[in-house]
Amino acid sequence: RCAELVSALVRYVASRNIAVLSWYNAQVSELKKCIHALPGCEQVHIGSVVTAQGSEWDYVLLSTVRSGQGLSHGLPSAASLGCLADRHLLNVAVTRGRLGIAVLGATAVLRTNRHWASFLEHCEEEGGFVEEHELPLLPTTTLPTG
Repeated sequence: RCAELVSALVRYVASRNIAVLSWYNAQVSELKKCIHALPGCEQVHIGSVVTAQGSEWDYVLLSTVRSGQGLSHGLPSAASLGCLADRHLLNVAVTRGRLGIAVLGATAVLRTNRHWASFLEHCEEEGGFVEEHELPLLPTTTLPTG
């Protein structure tokens, strides 16, 4: 899903103005393989949230996707979030995009954390919450690449 969104976004925005961030180094490696192989996506920044501090891009996709490891009987719990529960990293992550961000993940799991729940509630109130079967709004014209 992340690669699909990046591929759609590079039709409107220079790839160097897009970043994909994850909390997990192994996921960063896999995302690099998948996304950098796509046409026009070679310059998309793909890295960890920790290393993104101090940097900004026009558009940022945040991958919060986790495996089922740590889930209690497959059900989400606040303890299962691990490093995703760090409010400082959440703040870093959601403030890296100048024009927009998209968060990919399981909302039921994220909502078990009060900081994520608050952020997701804000997104819903502002009309920025999109279900997995929907596409987020993309720019309708090519943006300046300056």
